[in-house]
Amino acid sequence: MNIEDFNKTPEAVTTTNYPTPRSIRVYALGGAGINNGAALAKLFDVEMEKSHSSFYAKPDICFIDGSRQNLSKVPDNRINDVFVMRRMDETVDRIKYPEGIELSGGGGDRAYINKVAIDNTPLIMNKFKPSKVLNVLIFSAAGASGATQGQHLFKELVKQGYPVIVVLISVNASASRVMNTNKTLVSLINYQRSAKVAAGLFEVNNAGLSVAAEAATDEKISMFLLQLLAVYSNTASRLDEKDCLNWLDYYRVTKTEPELLRVDAVNAVSIGEVVGELTSVIGIVRPTTEVSPAVENVLNNALYVKLGVVEHPEAPISECYLVAHPIDLTMVQAIDSHLDESNAQIAAHATGRERFNNALSRWNNGSDEDGGMI
Repeated sequence: MNIEDFNKTPEAVTTTNYPTPRSIRVYALGGAGINNGAALAKLFDVEMEKSHSSFYAKPDICFIDGSRQNLSKVPDNRINDVFVMRRMDETVDRIKYPEGIELSGGGGDRAYINKVAIDNTPLIMNKFKPSKVLNVLIFSAAGASGATQGQHLFKELVKQGYPVIVVLISVNASASRVMNTNKTLVSLINYQRSAKVAAGLFEVNNAGLSVAAEAATDEKISMFLLQLLAVYSNTASRLDEKDCLNWLDYYRVTKTEPELLRVDAVNAVSIGEVVGELTSVIGIVRPTTEVSPAVENVLNNALYVKLGVVEHPEAPISECYLVAHPIDLTMVQAIDSHLDESNAQIAAHATGRERFNNALSRWNNGSDEDGGMI
């Protein structure tokens, strides 16, 4: 099944008896985040029939970047949902530029962007109010503007107790990108632990720099977001807002420690492939759904489970499970290994340059047998 399957218009759909769909704030940050946020906006604004969209939570999408370079992809009707990061340091004439000066890009320099991101975080949260139901941040872990602003926004959201899921695009196309990706993961873990509240992480890897690899990554993100919005839609009975909050806040009802959780959306087939410890599961099923032994086995191993019932026969997604795992030792070891490998590659490059410079110095100071320069 792919994303087109969810765009088909159901025949004679009426959803007038359903409650108003819940609203979820989506922060699309940096080039990768804006690509995916724009695709989601296009799906809901243009491609999907209004009657069909009633089966999903409403995505309130905003677009944030360190320049206007990527904003051409934002739909025209969403242009007021844009925020360009701006400098507000002591070098800016605040009388002439009371709102600061827009950036023209980060150039991959996270140190430069970091101070800007700290200053911009309260402005972003004031312009685009967080949702009490769920906030989704989409950004690449390997870049500068999106990743840095995304981390600081995540830090402040969890600090204030808002429910958050990060859709993180990791990249392994170069040593520096691998380094940035894993430093981003470490930062998210540290911010969550400091805030002492749970949060979600949906990580998808972009295996390279090709258009095909990027398209495959974007498809995975779109599918996850659609299933997430379907479960949070408010059209399923027996799954209220508190139940949805408990998916990440399971620790409040199970008296365990809050964690940064790896989250995913699975169906009746793929849930049987879920391995490892599960903390919580929420989902939607039909009234006639018979839970298979594979599904039952997975659900029985979770600390918290709550399933809603979708009764409308034309609902595009009628069986879906949102699952949450604690970050396991395998992921920790992978981060550790990737950081070691990246550091070794960067160190080897630096050593090579040092040897070249030393050799060049010797050559320039040397002479051949005839007294000429070598």
